[in-house]
Amino acid sequence: MDYWEPGAARRIVVCASLASASIALLLAAFQVQEWTMPKLLAVILIVLLIVMLLVAVLVIVYEVVRAVRRYLKHRETSASWVSSEKPGLLDYEADGTAASERFTEQLEKLSRATQQLGEKLDGHTEAFERSKGKGAKARQKRANRSAKDIDKSAVVIEERLELLQALVKDIVRNADGLIASIDLDTEEDIDGAKAFREVLEQTHQATAETLESIRGYRETVKEQERMNLSRTIRIADGRLARALEGVEKMLRKHHSGSVQLVRSLDRKIAEAERQAARP
Repeated sequence: MDYWEPGAARRIVVCASLASASIALLLAAFQVQEWTMPKLLAVILIVLLIVMLLVAVLVIVYEVVRAVRRYLKHRETSASWVSSEKPGLLDYEADGTAASERFTEQLEKLSRATQQLGEKLDGHTEAFERSKGKGAKARQKRANRSAKDIDKSAVVIEERLELLQALVKDIVRNADGLIASIDLDTEEDIDGAKAFREVLEQTHQATAETLESIRGYRETVKEQERMNLSRTIRIADGRLARALEGVEKMLRKHHSGSVQLVRSLDRKIAEAERQAARP
């Protein structure tokens, strides 16, 4: 992935070239004409040279900072973090724990982004009420601001959706491998498996609640889209609704996977308890 913004390299080269070329040409003109440069003009040229140099350096630093931010965001949201290779016996627990923590972290960020959007839209609604007596242009500008915030929220989801889908797959894959590989030979092993089952059950319930919340949020967004308050808001609402639909599909898969894991573990625990009950 190219982390430089389009045209960043060109802007850096142009700034550096202009800074050096302008001063060089002016100094060359004095040298060719064998003019004696007044001291005041020399001071002004030196100041201009320093200013241009500072501007060029600031532009370069600015573009480098933007590139670093793009890199960090890509590193945070890239699905390449999840290995496509099948895990081994020693990988199941460690990889599953890491994937679960990463999954929770990303969901919390989506939750914060949704909360921030709600606060911003509340502010826009109040501004709409105050602008009822104003012209149509002012109300349209306010609508465009609302659309911009809605669009940003959609981008936050879109950037993380592929990663979330990969994490769900990794969580289920590692948990399934762990269940298949564990031996329940002792009472302590069975108790540990029951504790693990409790964790899976809690995950299952939490996913169901989150899914219901996302579904309700998407319906609200779709309803606002149908209201067609403005062109920009309708387009932004449509984009956000599609992003939320992707989150719904991901959570349904996570929910289904959690149910299957609980059932698999229940069968293994029941079989181990039958074996332990035999004389």
